Amino acid sequence: AVDDAAISATAAGLIDVVTRIDDRAPRARIVLVDYLPLFGPATRAGRDVPFDDDALTTLRALQAAVEEAFGRAADKTGVELLAASELGRGHELGSSEAWVSGVLEGMNAVGGSFHPNAVGMAAVGRALAELLQL
Repeated sequence: AVDDAAISATAAGLIDVVTRIDDRAPRARIVLVDYLPLFGPATRAGRDVPFDDDALTTLRALQAAVEEAFGRAADKTGVELLAASELGRGHELGSSEAWVSGVLEGMNAVGGSFHPNAVGMAAVGRALAELLQL
């Protein structure tokens, strides 16, 4: 189950990372980048993903919890947050242009399934470059 304690623990881990970076490189510009969303309103259980409706509901809650943890960590530390979760809305599995991969087969199955695809990573890269004004 995803609860506030789990979200707080995840945020605390991110805060620890930010704090350690800041301790070692106090002039560094730190940007947290959360995850592109996997599951959206168009994602259909059993068709777009190999999960049933109950599992998909749980996974959507987990996705929202991770987004919340990143937001809390950014708020608490004062660092910037690039919300890839917002950027990717409308590009989840089952959408007309998914920015993430579904279940892959063969050698790429474990490493590539449910990860950003090239189009999604390019979109996040452009957003980060714009944020950093590169």
